[in-house]
Amino acid sequence: MTINDVLSDPSIYPDPSEFLPDRWLTSDGNSVRTDLNPYFVPFGKGPRMCQGSDFAWAELYFAFSAIIRRFEFELYDTDYDRDVKITRDCFFGEPTKASRSIRMKVKSVYTE
Repeated sequence: MTINDVLSDPSIYPDPSEFLPDRWLTSDGNSVRTDLNPYFVPFGKGPRMCQGSDFAWAELYFAFSAIIRRFEFELYDTDYDRDVKITRDCFFGEPTKASRSIRMKVKSVYTE
């Protein structure tokens, strides 16, 4: 079993390659679904789970909130099939070897 096999399993997550943030909410949209918790395994599970996962989450929240509040972005020369879609499993899911990664450019800087 690899992490990608679980996170992209259509029997657990319908349309797993689509960005559907509502999948994590209950049907009324007022609370978070807990039935998906056993299948959310980006850091593994159990005794071999990543020891730095709490630090990674804190760092992600801090970094993304700081960046998103200050800049407006747009994708630049990024192709889903080449640069985003997972086509190889090298312990971590990776796009094609021809990928140039997800590229973005700053459209504007928010000023207050």
